[in-house]
Amino acid sequence: MNPKHTYLHRDIYADFFPDFDRNQTIDHINNDKEDNDITNLQLLSRNQNKIKQLMNQLYELDYTEAQRDKKLEQYKKQFKYVQ
Repeated sequence: MNPKHTYLHRDIYADFFPDFDRNQTIDHINNDKEDNDITNLQLLSRNQNKIKQLMNQLYELDYTEAQRDKKLEQYKKQFKYVQ
């Protein structure tokens, strides 16, 4: 038995793109973690994924566009964002 834990979405992505950078994040485009269709998976840097998560939270909290932009800029400065 292999003790290493893997995630289904990473295995599916690897089937289509076997040489992808394992240090990057496989993101569910529609945010549905159960939807592991290859068309719903994309490769993001950790920073890109964190920003996507932050933006989703700001939308859920009903921030205005100006408030979201301000929070996003604060985040980028705090984490030395590199795209």
